[in-house]
Amino acid sequence: MPKVVDHERFRLDLLERSFDVFARYGYAALGMRTLATHLGVSTGTLYHYFDTKQELFEAMFKYMAHRDVEDGIKAVSVVPSGPLRVQALLSFVHGNLTYFQNVVIVAIDFHRSQDEQKRARRFLVEMVGVYRSAIGEHVGVADKQGEAFLLSLILGSSIQLLFDPESPSLEPQLQFAIGGVESSLKT
Repeated sequence: MPKVVDHERFRLDLLERSFDVFARYGYAALGMRTLATHLGVSTGTLYHYFDTKQELFEAMFKYMAHRDVEDGIKAVSVVPSGPLRVQALLSFVHGNLTYFQNVVIVAIDFHRSQDEQKRARRFLVEMVGVYRSAIGEHVGVADKQGEAFLLSLILGSSIQLLFDPESPSLEPQLQFAIGGVESSLKT
């Protein structure tokens, strides 16, 4: 009896498992053969589902961004008010810090390695929009400036913690940003 394959589920499984391989090797250094080897499939299988490495990467990144948003919504939806939702979001990010650091690193590597950087930039702008919109809608940030600020805090702090692990985590940095800037200015 022939094996029945759920092609969509298998495709999603490939996307989920691909991220760790991209995070380990980087976009530029990773070829389809190496990717296939680490996924335990043939190169032909990868090409059956994805025409190019870029197509696979973009599908993976899009899938993961939407999954991240779903997971983030679950984390913040149990908290009733705005300020507590911001803290819940930061706790969610901090609890998955290595993953989010890898997301930023892989995104930068993808952008840098593209011959057509405008296309890569458009794609990454679209993906940042997914995260930013979710912050506005589900965390309750009222305007684009607030969404951008909170996303900048998350991205910047995640990278800072990668290179400066002694720096404060996200929550204290947010508190500082809200009230500490004025009090820390030299007079």
